[in-house]
Amino acid sequence: MTPQISYPSGCDVNVQELSSTVGAVGGTQRRRLAQQIESGDVLRNTLEIYRVCDRNASGNLQWANGEIQDFISLVFQQHGLPPPSPTDMYQLFLRFDEAMFL
Repeated sequence: MTPQISYPSGCDVNVQELSSTVGAVGGTQRRRLAQQIESGDVLRNTLEIYRVCDRNASGNLQWANGEIQDFISLVFQQHGLPPPSPTDMYQLFLRFDEAMFL
């Protein structure tokens, strides 16, 4: 799995740097997850989780009401991974939030 991901918003995320959870992913689980990413299953499942977490159907998730934290936790759980710590979640949120203002 690629440790560095660059998003169109200008946000660059080094997943291994931001979450100790990534270190818990074993080789077999990585291969399975890579196959799910390539098939589009991860994207479809993540979009469905996004819709569930967007309680007001506003088209965006909010940190203050817990939608972002719920989204991150559910995506990780969907793939059999423990969710990142609250600190790791917040650091990831800040990366994306900063990119919105570039």
